[in-house]
Amino acid sequence: MFKVVIDEKQVKVKGKRDEILAEIGSYLYALRGLGISYEDIDHVYEFSKNCLKEDEKAESKVKTVYEDEHVKIQKAEINPSKISKEDFKKILNKLFE
Repeated sequence: MFKVVIDEKQVKVKGKRDEILAEIGSYLYALRGLGISYEDIDHVYEFSKNCLKEDEKAESKVKTVYEDEHVKIQKAEINPSKISKEDFKKILNKLFE
């Protein structure tokens, strides 16, 4: 079964690979039926592809955003596509040292 849920924060897609690809084709067909040009569809595709490439390049890291003699506040920036379970544990351990 293919399912897409879109809200303000994220897009969730469920289904088998062939179902997902078939539905993407259906969406493209519907967009063309609404009069959206191939150029506009291609522009959105290229933009999305570039965003994914940027996400893949992003490194996971921990940085201190504030520190004084009593308090240390750290921020973790985690790229889930480039981190292993062990590396994630290391980041959490570093946060709670």
